[in-house]
Amino acid sequence: MPEILIVTGLINQFGAGLLLSTMLTWAVSKLEFTVRGRGKGMWQSTFAVGQFASTISFAFVLGQVGEGQFLQVFQTFAVVALVMCFVTLFLMQNSRLQSVVGVSSH
Repeated sequence: MPEILIVTGLINQFGAGLLLSTMLTWAVSKLEFTVRGRGKGMWQSTFAVGQFASTISFAFVLGQVGEGQFLQVFQTFAVVALVMCFVTLFLMQNSRLQSVVGVSSH
């Protein structure tokens, strides 16, 4: 089982490394040229904090579900990610609705 995780982790990280520069370029392309440096710094800082926090949270959840229960940990993270997607969609809809209402009332 650990061999499979090592191989799939290697493939995952290789692909993520290839996509990293593309994601950064896409993320800051919407910014004005004068603030792109600051935007890149904020993006990279957030990415680094996320990598740090994901390791700690993975270890915490693994400790809660039991050592060696990697599938349950990944399932837990999948459920949390799905809930976060729905919350984000809900907040985006509310934000758009408020901006439309705010524009029409002027």
